[in-house]
Amino acid sequence: MLVKMVGVTLIKISICLFLLRLCPFTDRIGRVLIWSTLLVTVATWFGSFFHTLFWCHPVQAAWDLRIRLFGTYSCVAIGEELLAWVAVYAVLDLWLLLLPLRFLYRLQAPIRKKIGVAVIFMLGGIATAIGFLKLSAIEDAYNSWDPSCRCLIYELG
Repeated sequence: MLVKMVGVTLIKISICLFLLRLCPFTDRIGRVLIWSTLLVTVATWFGSFFHTLFWCHPVQAAWDLRIRLFGTYSCVAIGEELLAWVAVYAVLDLWLLLLPLRFLYRLQAPIRKKIGVAVIFMLGGIATAIGFLKLSAIEDAYNSWDPSCRCLIYELG
């Protein structure tokens, strides 16, 4: 899960850096929006990374079954926490989907190229839609009466 978070964050950072190349230097508001998005992305990653790393006390209880069976430990309720993080990532995906539209409108290119670039960016909408579907699936699994659904929460996250 931690490796997945790193991969998703690096993709979002690369999108932000690509948008910085699209944004002209004279568009101060656009550049501030992109840098703010980049900082929020990195801050979200740090928060979710360390939260996931330290959700059990002692930390080894997250993976060591002996501590869970014979020791004393405490872990946060992963369902609500994971639901919150997936919601934050889904909103950030939506923001990254809508952010390029501002720059495409001002791009000095033929309309055909603008439409082509917009279509490529809108393919990111698939990832955004999947993020919201994942959010719904986690909520359904967490609220289910079936205890076997609880293991889906870890897989979906």
